[in-house]
Amino acid sequence: VTSPVKMTASQNVGLTILKALTAAPALQGHTINVGTGTGNNTVTLNGKVHSAAQKKAAETIAHQKAKGFKIVNSIEVSAK
Repeated sequence: VTSPVKMTASQNVGLTILKALTAAPALQGHTINVGTGTGNNTVTLNGKVHSAAQKKAAETIAHQKAKGFKIVNSIEVSAK
């Protein structure tokens, strides 16, 4: 019998953000990575999108899903 893997609070937040970003219609077709530091309540967003509005949308989603966490938005905006 194996026990389920226990995730840290940061990992749970990271997974929650990743699911929300994947489900967001405005971000479809873009790969955004979510990194969480251990013990520092920081979430880092990385990846590429086509507009500043998409970058902001990703950050807004992260803030909504990660109350009390610092969001570092390192997403790059690049033309199509």
